[in-house]
Amino acid sequence: MNSSNRPITSREYKLMLNTDRFKDREEGIEVFLRLIEFLIKKEGGVIKKIQNKKEDEEIRLTSYLDTPELALRQQGYSLRLRDEANAEKRFQINLKYRSSDRYIAAARDLSCTYEKNDHKFEEDILPPFVSKFSHSTSIKTAEMPDLNKVKKLAAL
Repeated sequence: MNSSNRPITSREYKLMLNTDRFKDREEGIEVFLRLIEFLIKKEGGVIKKIQNKKEDEEIRLTSYLDTPELALRQQGYSLRLRDEANAEKRFQINLKYRSSDRYIAAARDLSCTYEKNDHKFEEDILPPFVSKFSHSTSIKTAEMPDLNKVKKLAAL
């Protein structure tokens, strides 16, 4: 298969939230959920409430990494490190290339030498219904990888 003809494996609708509205986390969540409930009912939808237990809450820390000059971002890449404290392989490293041009994003070489990696090609739909195409590779590991140098990241 031609890499620029890669099929979309997922589609995500991105919702951008203003962090200022969540300084008081519980209040921010309550206001947000009331707004969502209003919008769903306005469209004739029905809401099923699920009891959410505080102890079932997943805690994860997400960081975006780049060089001091923002070299990755300038080239259309993002590098995400996610720490999921309760997972067996708690660290996830994700390298993503995003472009408004589907074919440019699909053709980007994000091959990985790490034995178990996950490739995705997805369409992100951003407000107000603007498509961006993302090609990404992720790996999961139990140990925190050494990401202090781009050379070490490239070795992954």
